[in-house]
Amino acid sequence: MTVIAIDSLLRSWFDLTRSPMFIVEGTELIEANAYARDHWPDFDDQWSVKELIPGIRLTGEPQQQVEDPLGNAWSLELLQVPQSKYFICHLQPKPDMGEWIQQQQMQQELHNACLHLMQYSSPEDFFFRVVESGLQRLGFDRMALFLIVDNGQNFRGTWGTDDDGEISNEMEFRAAMPDSPWVIDALHRGQPITVWDNFPLRYYGKEVGKGWNAMVPLTHDQGVIGWISVDNLLRRLPMTKAHRQLLVQFGQLVATQLKQHPELLMLP
Repeated sequence: MTVIAIDSLLRSWFDLTRSPMFIVEGTELIEANAYARDHWPDFDDQWSVKELIPGIRLTGEPQQQVEDPLGNAWSLELLQVPQSKYFICHLQPKPDMGEWIQQQQMQQELHNACLHLMQYSSPEDFFFRVVESGLQRLGFDRMALFLIVDNGQNFRGTWGTDDDGEISNEMEFRAAMPDSPWVIDALHRGQPITVWDNFPLRYYGKEVGKGWNAMVPLTHDQGVIGWISVDNLLRRLPMTKAHRQLLVQFGQLVATQLKQHPELLMLP
């Protein structure tokens, strides 16, 4: 299987998404993600994508419906790889239309967030873009990103969100690592996300309301290097399965970028 060179964040999105994705050039199938290789029936990387997916039209038509050789229905999205001749053909199982539209919108916004994170100009700008993407592209009420420092003894802020929903610079924030069992468990039990319901929501230690709070660990070869924190302080919308998946995928994208670009961790 040919593996083309694409940006690390886009590569992570391509590799981690749990639906079939193919990189194509014209009608030729260049590469498939792990999900496609594991689950697509009778996969053969020597085929053209038109042979693999009968009836496909590589025209970028919105909400195109296709079938695999076993008759399973899929919804197609065609996305161009920036500054290249390649396209990503993204297929998702066809659910009911309302759910399909929501999933399409979320995956499109995750793709947009991925591209947005690729354009950072400095470490500070990268972390700002993480929180900005979480609020403006992924649609969460509040988001903050914290890094573990001093050999795991302390943690520090980067950018966060105040109790009015505005992005706030929290670079000066430093504190000892929380010793509460629920935080330790959330960071180190190996789960990609932990969500607490009816939880005290805080801003700089002051309780500003109650709702759900989510923690997404950012993992590295050496272990957990930080986490993303998200809550629903402003609109009190429920945490859905789709939102959980979106946060997990977003956290994996951010962690991959930090792993492949360690200079981003060199904040003042």
